[in-house]
Amino acid sequence: MPLDGNRSTRLNGTSAPFPTLAQVLEQLETWEDLSQRQRACMRSALNFLERVMGLPAMLVTLDPAVVGPKLEGLSAAAYGLGASSLPTYKVQIRAALRRLGLIDLPVRLRGPLSLAWALLRERLPGHHLSLRLQDFMQVCDANGIAPEEVNQAALLLYAQTLRDRRLTRSPSVARAKVAQAWNKAVTTVPDWPQIHLTNPVTRQLKTIPPSKWPPPFAEDVTLFVRQASVPSDGEYFSEAGGGPVLQPATIVSRLTGIRVAVTHFVALGHPLETLSSLSQLLVPSMMLKIMERAWQANGARHTGDLKQLGDTLRCVARFRHPEDSDVVKEARRLAKRAAPPKQKGLSRRTEDRLVQFLDHPDRRAALFQLPGVLMEDAQDQMKASQGARAAWTAAIATAIAIELRCPLRLRALTHLRLGEELVRTGGDGGRWSEFIIGEDLNKTKEPLRWPVAPQLSKVIDTYVTTFRPLAPHAATRWLFPARDTAHTPRAQGGLGRAISEVIYRYVGAEMNTHLFRSFAAMLILEDDPGALDDLRRLLGHAGLDTALRHYAFRQQRTAAARVDAVLERKASEAKDTGRQALEHWRPRRRPSAGRRKP
Repeated sequence: MPLDGNRSTRLNGTSAPFPTLAQVLEQLETWEDLSQRQRACMRSALNFLERVMGLPAMLVTLDPAVVGPKLEGLSAAAYGLGASSLPTYKVQIRAALRRLGLIDLPVRLRGPLSLAWALLRERLPGHHLSLRLQDFMQVCDANGIAPEEVNQAALLLYAQTLRDRRLTRSPSVARAKVAQAWNKAVTTVPDWPQIHLTNPVTRQLKTIPPSKWPPPFAEDVTLFVRQASVPSDGEYFSEAGGGPVLQPATIVSRLTGIRVAVTHFVALGHPLETLSSLSQLLVPSMMLKIMERAWQANGARHTGDLKQLGDTLRCVARFRHPEDSDVVKEARRLAKRAAPPKQKGLSRRTEDRLVQFLDHPDRRAALFQLPGVLMEDAQDQMKASQGARAAWTAAIATAIAIELRCPLRLRALTHLRLGEELVRTGGDGGRWSEFIIGEDLNKTKEPLRWPVAPQLSKVIDTYVTTFRPLAPHAATRWLFPARDTAHTPRAQGGLGRAISEVIYRYVGAEMNTHLFRSFAAMLILEDDPGALDDLRRLLGHAGLDTALRHYAFRQQRTAAARVDAVLERKASEAKDTGRQALEHWRPRRRPSAGRRKP
């Protein structure tokens, strides 16, 4: 298997184990060439690494491929550090790893390049382009790869070096940037080797892509999508447009389920070229075999992928067969069997992330103040003539401010349009007054109307009038327009990831966009434990099930705190009496064998 930059492999070929953190801390005291102050700083940094890894020092192995991603993804706020402390700790940890020979020296301290590579580096015109290629040149030169021998294998070797010797968090991303910089140099730098690099695809495909489907089967899937989509003009009352309509996101999910079903169909021993229609997947015995194999492939446990496959078979069966047919009945049975058991409480991940704010009120306060701080950063970026960056920072600030006051699901947040889902009162001169979320954007299919507080209206207005015009496609009505086209909003994955990263960097808490709903529920129950109906309306649910799960979590934490306080008081009261009793009742020690009398 070729190196892909995502696996830990010692490049020197040795099989010697990596040292543990405890061993390095013990060895640190013997490094007499370091001053006492330097050793103290390095010891503090290594002790901090123990906190980061979450294990005792004797169990922490200093594998750069493991330590590197941990260090690169840190937030100073998550560990209560100052802005300058975290970089200092990273420098000290890197220095220790270099001293142990686990990682390489910085680029400026490595040996000079060979003549061929040195001449190429001198021809590079731009500083930015030079930085991207400089380390790649060093790796190629160190491994005896001449400029005219650069290929995809050299890129893979570079990514593996980043993983094992540079403490790089995302070597595959750096690999792609180097390939882009190299190809740019091919067309812009004189006498550059005319070799175009293609970033190798190292991720193995889990499913058979549609491009490999037999044409008849692909046409049948296209027909299913047409039947399940919104009818085109002039087709609403026709037979083609008379069936149920699925949301675009649901259609995408069903297509993914079909890909999974096709993959299992082939894995069961059926040649792919024999697949000509969806009906072959809907035979009851075949559906059973597909679901059984998917169950085993998912580790014999309920997962989202298994549920998606079951829902896909049920959905397609309902489009192709009558409701009372054996095919639909079997598909429904399998889908019900594939669904995970009903959740009785909050998930472990949700509880852990809520505890971040329950145990640290300062993080909660910081989260509420974050939109204002981000707006100040956006103002500074705008003054520095960084318009696009300022617009994006202000967009993140506005999105967080909205979620703190009206915790929308991510799809509804990205699909906010001025004058549609976000409206004014009193015409254009009034303030932003209300969110109107239609049932097509709400998971529960219930429309939502939510007032916009005056303070939130000011934040939105500042973003719309001051910062949004600095971004591409500012004329569109999307509140958060896409970067590349005016016809679509910002991608859900990109916006959600940016919000999570900003919160972790500034507040030190791991929080996705959907967690704002649970965060608001926690605050409501903290203020009024009996406000279950308010909580239900906030979450947009018809029943109280989800509200009761948040209530049970909150009550359990409150009860545990009361019980702990009682037990702590009782233990303190019994301290002196219990100590005296133990001293009186302590068993006598038996004499050791060496002191036993003959």
